[in-house]
Amino acid sequence: MKNNILYICDLDGTLLLPGGRLSNRSRNCLNTLIQNGANITIASARTPVTIINILDGLTMKLPVACMNGSVIYDINSKTFLKKHTLSIKTTNTIKTIFEKSNLNVFIHCPSLDGSLNIYFSKLTTPAEINFFNERKNLPLKKYIKGNIDNNDEPVFLAALNTKEILMPILLKLQAIKDIKCCLYKDVYNENMYFLEIYHQTASKKYALNWLKSYCNAEKTIAFGDNDNDIPMLEAADISYAVSNGTDACKSVCDFVIGSNEDDSVTKTIASIYNIPY
Repeated sequence: MKNNILYICDLDGTLLLPGGRLSNRSRNCLNTLIQNGANITIASARTPVTIINILDGLTMKLPVACMNGSVIYDINSKTFLKKHTLSIKTTNTIKTIFEKSNLNVFIHCPSLDGSLNIYFSKLTTPAEINFFNERKNLPLKKYIKGNIDNNDEPVFLAALNTKEILMPILLKLQAIKDIKCCLYKDVYNENMYFLEIYHQTASKKYALNWLKSYCNAEKTIAFGDNDNDIPMLEAADISYAVSNGTDACKSVCDFVIGSNEDDSVTKTIASIYNIPY
């Protein structure tokens, strides 16, 4: 009966160690769990290629939810199985709001080859420049400075700045129909926040339900740490927050486990299967 459960985990601040890596011990244990039939997958704000890099050496059998559920991606075939697409008109309206405040927003558009076209304008902060430099040469990502091509299909927009800078933008965006916004703290850069925008039908909650149906699971168990995980955690049959999670995240969960520093997610799943960690 354990193999009728879907385990869905956030990455940064939850499954990953501080610094954004998966420990070798956790990777080995997760591989053993998957080999024993555990349905384990990921729901992250990250893009497919960064998830692939982080999970290198982990034998994933299920698709993963990327960019807060904006897409479902099959790592093995490198294909997008589900996309929640924004219209070009709505995307340009959002882009104009940022540009009027002299701010950049990254616009993510899936391509047929499984890669992403990512449009941007002017990078304005050190954190934003570092974010760009760490990702600009990754495979399956093509950064394009300028206007979005009308043939592209935008699914996810993301900005990185301080909360004080992004809050006025968030208030303006709330007047736009058909979109959803999430503002949350960046776990790697002090005083920096992500503002993410995607179609109103996209969410980690949607991803949980889609993946549950995909693998014919009867029950879902979810793990998270941040406010963007809350819809998924509320939708799960059983929810766990790591102890380093936000107060809002912990308040909606059934259980609070140890921190991400202690590989607490992997330990919890291993204990269900009576597999030594």
